[in-house]
Amino acid sequence: MLAQARRHSRFWRPIRCVEADARALPFDDASFDLVFTNLMLQWLQPPDVCLREMRRVLKPGGLLLASSFGPQTLQELRGAWREADAGVHVNEFVDMHDLGSALHRAGFIEPVLDVDRHVRHYPDARALMRELKALGARNLHSSRARGLTGRRTFAAMNAAYESQRQMAGLPATWQVVYAVAWTPAVAASAGDKLAFGSDAHGEVHIDADSLRGSLGRRR
Repeated sequence: MLAQARRHSRFWRPIRCVEADARALPFDDASFDLVFTNLMLQWLQPPDVCLREMRRVLKPGGLLLASSFGPQTLQELRGAWREADAGVHVNEFVDMHDLGSALHRAGFIEPVLDVDRHVRHYPDARALMRELKALGARNLHSSRARGLTGRRTFAAMNAAYESQRQMAGLPATWQVVYAVAWTPAVAASAGDKLAFGSDAHGEVHIDADSLRGSLGRRR
């Protein structure tokens, strides 16, 4: 990923690339206005240590923009494995409410969360698992199987997954949780509040113009 980022670096817009552990960031306290993390938090369970580090490196009034996978992610594959054996073969992901609680514990304020759901289709289960391997996704669950999966178990999982086949192929759900949160400012005015509201399903939506305006006032 760093190699890809360096290809976009220009002398008028340099990109500084640093490889580090998200749970021990090599940066000074209060050194950033913004932290953006995309689909990384789900690999650190629980995410509390990582979120505390993000809180530490953000300046007062700093902004965190984060995305992570929700518990419905890969629910079809998870269900197929459960029919095959009692092991845990797919990660369990933190839901929106738990992520919001973790943000509060880390010292963030005004967290706003939203969730989106995408369904992709694959020609077979092996194609999906090859993609997961290419992404670097791995099962972190403490109850995961440590040895190789036998042919019979894999065949049973595959048969269970095939029962869910649709016209476009085997479905795989990717549930994405989005989070926006601030670090406490020394003095916050009433105008700094983000405008947001919830719909009939309880999902919270942020007004983009309000977010841009809030960012401008905090600079």
